[in-house]
Amino acid sequence: IRTRLPWYRSTPSRWLIWSSVTAAAATFLLPYTSIGRQWFAFVPLPPGLLVLIGVILVGYFFSAEAVKHPFFRRFEL
Repeated sequence: IRTRLPWYRSTPSRWLIWSSVTAAAATFLLPYTSIGRQWFAFVPLPPGLLVLIGVILVGYFFSAEAVKHPFFRRFEL
């Protein structure tokens, strides 16, 4: 929820995209590396749980978009 515009009409900065993708990739890949396993004792999540997390993220995205428009109409921010 960055702006009142729909997601397809509001382009984030390259820095925001780059940092978000980098953080997501590091979070996902760290348990599969020797550093993640040895230093932090991370273990990879089961594939079913990764799918569930993806479904939750997509659901959050669509619900945030659906609620954003009525919110901005009501509070006129």
